[in-house]
Amino acid sequence: MKQSNRPTVEQLLQQHQQPLEPKRDLWPGIERTLSQQRRQPRSGSSWRASWPMLLASAAMLMLTVVIWQKADWQNATQPAQQQASASWQLVQLMNQQHQQQTELLQTKFMQAGYQTLNSGASNDLQTLRQASRSITEALANEPANPELIRLLQWVHQQEIALMDTAYEQQTPWRQL
Repeated sequence: MKQSNRPTVEQLLQQHQQPLEPKRDLWPGIERTLSQQRRQPRSGSSWRASWPMLLASAAMLMLTVVIWQKADWQNATQPAQQQASASWQLVQLMNQQHQQQTELLQTKFMQAGYQTLNSGASNDLQTLRQASRSITEALANEPANPELIRLLQWVHQQEIALMDTAYEQQTPWRQL
């Protein structure tokens, strides 16, 4: 093999293991710079340069506070009737979606070949549907009542859960 004039990796490592030191002492220059900064009085130039930024920040803060207060004022002065109307629309939407869910569930069970519910489950479903109607009537008088809205939602969930379990319980009996 031909040896080249290039240094080997080992030689390069040995060269770089020696500590690197600057060619001259840097501390006098560092001390001189620090002492000059201590002796010079602070001028107002930094304040003069930053006051437009401070003014802009203060203006943005004031604008934010004004917008926030205006939004709170508008919410406070919004008529209770509009809030009640929105709550009533929510109740109607909940009932409509529940009706669609139950119809879809019944259709799927019928397509799968399941028969109608037994009389016990059917009576329980009628009770839950009557409770749903009663709660909806109460919400017509008090549409912004969150407890009644949660109760209606719970009754809807119970009705769907009852339908699921009633149709599931029919499966083993039909196979026997």
